Amino acid sequence: MNKRNVIWIAILAILIVIFLFSRGKENIEKRIDLFKFKEKDVVKIEFIQPADTLVIALNQDTWRIEHPLQIPARESQIERFFTSYLSLTTSKIPISESIDRQDFYNVDMETALQVLLYGKNNKLLSRVFLGRSTNNFNIAYVRRADDNRIYQIENVFNSLNPTLSSWREDRIVSFDQNEVKSIYIGTQTDSYTLQNDVEEWTLIYDESASIIPQSDNSLSRLLSGLTNLRTTVFFDDEWELYEAKFSITELEILVELFSGENVHLKMARNDENSYVLQKNDEQNMLFRLTTSQFNSLNIDPSAWMQW
Repeated sequence: MNKRNVIWIAILAILIVIFLFSRGKENIEKRIDLFKFKEKDVVKIEFIQPADTLVIALNQDTWRIEHPLQIPARESQIERFFTSYLSLTTSKIPISESIDRQDFYNVDMETALQVLLYGKNNKLLSRVFLGRSTNNFNIAYVRRADDNRIYQIENVFNSLNPTLSSWREDRIVSFDQNEVKSIYIGTQTDSYTLQNDVEEWTLIYDESASIIPQSDNSLSRLLSGLTNLRTTVFFDDEWELYEAKFSITELEILVELFSGENVHLKMARNDENSYVLQKNDEQNMLFRLTTSQFNSLNIDPSAWMQW
């Protein structure tokens, strides 16, 4: 093979490589970010559904639900929302641009979940229509409010959870163990107080005082159960339905914090498997506790005197 043929073969090989490389790049789907702003730019989130509306807003560096109730928002849900939602990407090519296909992809006004994000001075940053796929759980559809183009995205509905129960703070109390100065516990038949002297805990019962070992299991169980009180079932504005139950208070706990704040908890029997809890005599919001949660707090004074 002469030199000229070798050159031509080399040129042909280079051209083939360039052709295959360019074809490969064409086959790679071009994806774009759905949003052009960051978490720090958002101060209000609004979910509009056919049945209801949920509004969460940043108030003095704290996220709170503003509608339908004015209550603290769950921090973990806020983080989950921003992590999954603002990082969404989609293909540069829409799956449809037809108005007639909006109801098919559930991104029309009647069926979609609308997500509105606001910046400072109530500036609207984004308003999109999200639609669920009816035949593929892994995908969803999105359309901007001012655009007929419909794009396919990953399913983020589980991360959004646009319901009040998913977004409201599930912690019943907000203090930690090291903030507790004393705990009064009273039942229908007995009562006692646990006093935290920083270096040791003291049981005050029946006009006598006893030091509680730091390793005491009952103390650990009580403190853990108390500071980790959570629920996903709330009774909002239903005091009249539960008032009679509190005529017999099964358990009463008064926690004094080193800050001077007091937290008062009352528990009454709800049914065979649960209790209803009232915090600080508030009547607009009650909490459901499981039997195991109640038992973690209802510790007989004899448990502190076994040593």
